Amino acid sequence: MQVLAPITVTDAMLLSSTLAETEHAAWAAGTTYAKGDRAIKAHKVWESAVGSNTNHDPVADAAHAWWLEVGPTNRWAMFDEVVSTASRDSGDIEVVIAPGAYVDAVALVAGIGGTARVQMHDGAALVYDQTQSLDSTPIVDWDDYFFTDQQLAGELLFTDLPRYLSAALTVTLTAAAGEAALGALVLGRLHDLGGTLTGASAGITDYSRKEADPFGNAILLRRAYARRSQQRLMLDARSLRRVHVVLSELRATPAVWIGAPDTALFGPLVVYGWFRSFSIDIRGPVYSYCSLEIEGLT
Repeated sequence: MQVLAPITVTDAMLLSSTLAETEHAAWAAGTTYAKGDRAIKAHKVWESAVGSNTNHDPVADAAHAWWLEVGPTNRWAMFDEVVSTASRDSGDIEVVIAPGAYVDAVALVAGIGGTARVQMHDGAALVYDQTQSLDSTPIVDWDDYFFTDQQLAGELLFTDLPRYLSAALTVTLTAAAGEAALGALVLGRLHDLGGTLTGASAGITDYSRKEADPFGNAILLRRAYARRSQQRLMLDARSLRRVHVVLSELRATPAVWIGAPDTALFGPLVVYGWFRSFSIDIRGPVYSYCSLEIEGLT
């Protein structure tokens, strides 16, 4: 099993993006906002909760007396650690990031489009260039080829990037049928945790509403869901301390958990989320076991 420990993308790291941040005007001191007016501050969209709203900074309004947070701007939605708030465009999406740190893995979560391409430049030199298709439709016979509905890859992983401290990453998502979208773009360092044992489980936590009225009629309201997984690992005893430190540092941190190297076959074991708990069963000087309960993001 591996985990992609992410870095937080900041303004200074995002060198360019084809996505504009112009859904609304930037919040300005001295401007009077009516109830329902919207403005942008700190890469988020805010809606005025009252009328005659002047000189009240939405970021500083912790009590939400003046402003309500609507969500991230389209440009920054892919970096907000929420899958359901996606960055979208009718054409290709391209972002260039200079992380200023070693990055050896990139994950694209909940992508919509044709292909995803990741390039790494060290100065003017291109040191990495890989393209993957977002189409993960399983084709085993001619019936599948002609009649199976297209299935998009839940996650695309690029896990073999070379380590350059001053490199710049270019991520390009090509549009298909006039749309490109990306729920989350995650980049960082990849850590090996141990070998995933048989018996791993994968499922979802469904937040849909399923009730019945007084007459027994079903009331179904489809809502978001989150992946979940329980996995058990075997660790080399020499890795015990390192794995414990890695997991401890990732508490309350969304990361990409990769349960098996063959993500095409074991895709449900790839979860973008956080661990609810982990425990290490120390068996002796040769090996130990680790149990992980992982909860995905919606």
